[in-house]
Amino acid sequence: MKSMQAPSVTLATVPEEVAHKASNFFGRRQTLQHIVDWLDGDRAQRFLCLTGEPGTGKSAFMAWLAGAGPPPADPETAALLDRVRSALDAVHFCVARHSGAERTLDPTVFGQHLAEQLTSRYPAYGTYFLNALHGPSVQVTMEVGQARTVIGPTFGNIQLADAASLFNRVCEPLRNLSTEANQQFIFLVDALDEARLWAAEPSIVDLVVAVAGIDVPANLRFVVSCRPVKAILDRFPEDARWDLIGDAHDDHDDIRRYAVSRIPAGSQGAARLVDRIVKAGEGNFLYAKLALDYWLPRLDELGSVESLDLPGRLDQIYAQFLSREYGSGPGQDRWNAESRPLLGTIGVAQMPMASGQIEWLLDMDAERMQDILRRCDQYLDGEPPEGPFTLYHQSFREFLFNRKLNSRFPVSAADGHGRIARRYVDSYDQQWENCHDDYGLRFVATHSAEAARFTQQPVRHNWSTRLVRTVLSPSYQQAHEQRLQDETALFGDLELALGAAANDDHNAAYLLVVECALHLRAFRAERLQLPKLFDLARAGRLDEVERRLQYFNIPEHWRQHTIPRARCAGSDAQPARGAPGINAERERARGRCATRDATGSRGRRHRPPAGRHGSGGESQHACRG
Repeated sequence: MKSMQAPSVTLATVPEEVAHKASNFFGRRQTLQHIVDWLDGDRAQRFLCLTGEPGTGKSAFMAWLAGAGPPPADPETAALLDRVRSALDAVHFCVARHSGAERTLDPTVFGQHLAEQLTSRYPAYGTYFLNALHGPSVQVTMEVGQARTVIGPTFGNIQLADAASLFNRVCEPLRNLSTEANQQFIFLVDALDEARLWAAEPSIVDLVVAVAGIDVPANLRFVVSCRPVKAILDRFPEDARWDLIGDAHDDHDDIRRYAVSRIPAGSQGAARLVDRIVKAGEGNFLYAKLALDYWLPRLDELGSVESLDLPGRLDQIYAQFLSREYGSGPGQDRWNAESRPLLGTIGVAQMPMASGQIEWLLDMDAERMQDILRRCDQYLDGEPPEGPFTLYHQSFREFLFNRKLNSRFPVSAADGHGRIARRYVDSYDQQWENCHDDYGLRFVATHSAEAARFTQQPVRHNWSTRLVRTVLSPSYQQAHEQRLQDETALFGDLELALGAAANDDHNAAYLLVVECALHLRAFRAERLQLPKLFDLARAGRLDEVERRLQYFNIPEHWRQHTIPRARCAGSDAQPARGAPGINAERERARGRCATRDATGSRGRRHRPPAGRHGSGGESQHACRG
């Protein structure tokens, strides 16, 4: 029993793109029972790590635990779910692939998100938390608000020298909230495999795992989920891990119940199809969903369900779907002319894209674009006709761009990035003030750098040259500054250009390196000066102070000393009118400085030294299950 608390976490804490995955959720009775047993068991077992391959429903299950999806029809299962939901004090979902995703991967945002939920749940928490935050390096904005029926403080931007300090101070007040001997606090954190894409230290993974070795309340416990990534799983005790397929044998019937619920009444052929799919899927919900989505409408086309060739892995079912749709001569033509350019463009896009934006990038009229979107609907996530659209699952993105898995219908990341970069550069070169959207200004450097990285000479040199010419263009820099008002993002674009030139092994590339290096040096000398930071602080622009500090090559202890001094200088100043919030600006600034996965999509954020940005090594992008 939790005392002096508001209702448990609400559906509002579950991101929409995750919540919809639980809209048709089924079962997991055995896993629910295991969680309840863990809650009631040895408190020394601080972690419960739920793991499974892509498609096993990890995120859907975590969203269901947090309040999304339908209630169970079985009263006993419903009682287990209520027990788990009532035990949760805060939840956090790490989502690496959507607009604004970096906020969910940011360990500082993670700490603030937990504090906000705890304040809503426990009215006294806010007071304890403010006391824990007291110190010269902390700035907190606070207002009195109403959370359901609970009146208490809600927090704006909490700025601390490092994320670990904030996380420790979020946890510390829980000692004072423990009014009962057996009280415990439960945090749910989904997709640690995506959280590790945050390259700066510490990541959310580091914060969660470090709890076992630091002085935080002993009654703080975590339910987490991740793919079976060895680097993450090895950080949890073996008895803390629970495989949704390998350990939950009784839950395998859930897929059958889900499949049966989708077949038309009295359809014997559909019933036989369900038997085949359940057996082939081996507990993978996504496999079952895809197979049912594809074959149920085509049941009359099957001569015999028994003769149907059902593959055993997700990548094989993706290959089978593409082969059936595009394997013939006319189908291959449609793939080459329509579907591959569409999927390749959406697959490398840095955020979901609206249909009108895709029309412009592919130079197609609206009617033809809508026809292609309808034909590719099963591969897309987005509300037609306008969208915005993205690929419907990360496992499909990985399949498309992996030539070993997808040898017959390969999609080139270089072509996708090049298509986007070329369209913007050809349209607005030396006239960037006419650029029709912010996406081009924000991401053309990223797409150009990735096009260079994924190609060979002499094409690589052509792309690195175009990138350097673009970002050094006065037209581009002026439009970037006027439209985006983000100098640190522009600095990041310059670093991208220098990195691409440094990794270009063409004989003439050294000229690009020298040109970029000189421009970066001048840019830093003109705009990135410590006295200017204090001028900004006195003007109340503390968010820009913090963003600019990341580009100063100074020891960390000096950086941490400078932040509170700048805040003191700006403590009596009013924020600039219309100035964006620190979290929104941080998201924008970090969008450039990222290593890329095999598609060149935003992955691990870092601030590389000049000349190393965009190195040739491809990192494996973790994704949602």
